[in-house]
Amino acid sequence: MTDTTISSDPRTGEYGTYWEVPKYILDIINRYVDDDVSPGGFLTAVLSNDLVGAFAWADSDCKSALPDIVRYLNNEIPAVSWGSKDKVEAWLNRKCVDSATGG
Repeated sequence: MTDTTISSDPRTGEYGTYWEVPKYILDIINRYVDDDVSPGGFLTAVLSNDLVGAFAWADSDCKSALPDIVRYLNNEIPAVSWGSKDKVEAWLNRKCVDSATGG
C-alpha cells in the first residue's frame, strides 16, 4: 500500500474494502455525491460507464484501482448518480432544478 491509498472506507470506516483506491479519488467521488462537484475527466468517464474514456484519462494508479473504484460506486453511492452520461448530468444539475422549482 502506498501513501496515496487508504485502508478504510471514509463513509463506513470498514477496513480493507477499498484499499486500492487512492484517497484523493474517494474524496472527489464524495464531493461529487455530497456537494454536486464535477469530478473531472477520469471520474466523469467512470461514472458515465465510459470504459474507453476512463482508461484514456486514467493515470497508472487509477487504472490499477479501477475495479475497486467501481466496487465503491456500486456499494456506496446512490444508483441514480452514476451509470450513464445522462445520470451524471442529471445528478450535477439536480440542485439547479430543485432551486428553480422551489424544491
